[in-house]
Amino acid sequence: MKIERVTNITEWVNSINPGEVKSAYLPCDKVQSLNCLASRHNQGRGKQRGKFVHYHYCSDLEVATIICETREDYLTNRENGEENSWKTQIPKDFR
Repeated sequence: MKIERVTNITEWVNSINPGEVKSAYLPCDKVQSLNCLASRHNQGRGKQRGKFVHYHYCSDLEVATIICETREDYLTNRENGEENSWKTQIPKDFR
């Protein structure tokens, strides 16, 4: 898996599409920004475009992973008690 270098977290989150998994180096002091941007995306632009972005952060390696699914899949998984099923897509090296 290719690990990117993120210069613009907003663009990185906005550019992911359902079914994609992206990992990037991200300093620890930027994790709160990623948290806020992912949440804001999911309640705004993601909702409009029918996608939902999850993120995971590996603090030991300072690598963030974002995973995108359709909003419909997200809601279905949540209804079925499988809200954490996206975590299986986190690359093994970053869990």
